[in-house]
Parts: sequence; C-alpha cells; structure tokens
Amino acid sequence: MSRKIKFITGEYYHIYNRGVDKRQIFTNNGDYMRFINCVNKFNQDLVSFVTYNLVNNHYHFALKQLKDGGITKLMHKLGIGYTLYFNKKYHRSGSLFESVFKAIHIDSEDYLLFLCKYIHNNTEKHGLAKNKNWVWSSYSQYFSNDSGQHTIKVSSLRLKNLL
Repeated sequence: MSRKIKFITGEYYHIYNRGVDKRQIFTNNGDYMRFINCVNKFNQDLVSFVTYNLVNNHYHFALKQLKDGGITKLMHKLGIGYTLYFNKKYHRSGSLFESVFKAIHIDSEDYLLFLCKYIHNNTEKHGLAKNKNWVWSSYSQYFSNDSGQHTIKVSSLRLKNLL
C-alpha cells in the first residue's frame, strides 16, 4: 500500500491507529507498559515525541521525524512487535490494528498546539479518567521533569500554559 503522505525529516506529524473492529489493544497495565517499552526500545533517535496518549482501543502521537524514514521504521517495528506480544499473550492470531497507521502532517504551530490539547483531552473524551490522573499519556510530563518508567520520553517542548 502506497502512502499519500511523504514524511519529511524535521517536520511534525499526528500518528494514530486503533484496534481492528475497534477492539481493545490494551487490556491491563501490563499491556500499556509493554507498548511503552516497545516504543522506547524501537525508537533509536528516529523520532522525537511531543505528545502521546494511549487509550484502551487506540493511540495518538504528535512527533517530529529526526531521521529519514524514522516514522516508518518506528511504526513498522512497533506494529509488528506489539502485535506479536499481544497475540501470544491472548492466544489469538491475525491483525491487531485496523490498518496501517494514519498520519497527518502538522503544518503550523497553531495546529500543533491544537493537536496537543486534543491528544491529551482524548482520555476525558472517552470517559476513562481526568487528564491529570491518566498515567498512559504525556500530560503529567508537561507539569514535571520526572518521566517515570511508564512513560515515553517527550521532547523539551513545553506547552503547559496551553493545556
């Protein structure tokens, strides 16, 4: 499948995907941790995360490509690695994600700021928790320098006055 969008090094993108048939892709804290560990392991300075949120049946990232092919490499490894883990753990086979990940080019600072709010508010939108209480997003990292073991490291970009 050919992707309409071409990823440009130095540019920002909204990356997202959900489970096939809108199924849960995270069923417990261990699944969230495994996904985060996969992201951190597979991201060898390929991208820089600005914002992320992991919700029970989907995820959202706002990120910047640091190396040519970085987004594609990371998402390929993540899709395969996490699906293999999930399928083995839950004795299933086949696709876990709806399709290839979706991507939108972030073409302005205004859109980036809007998107960061949107991604963080996704938790409340789906009735899971208050943003400040949801540990599976970058929300709390905007208010402290502490990125715990259950986090994806986000860039130094600070937008807390906009959240």
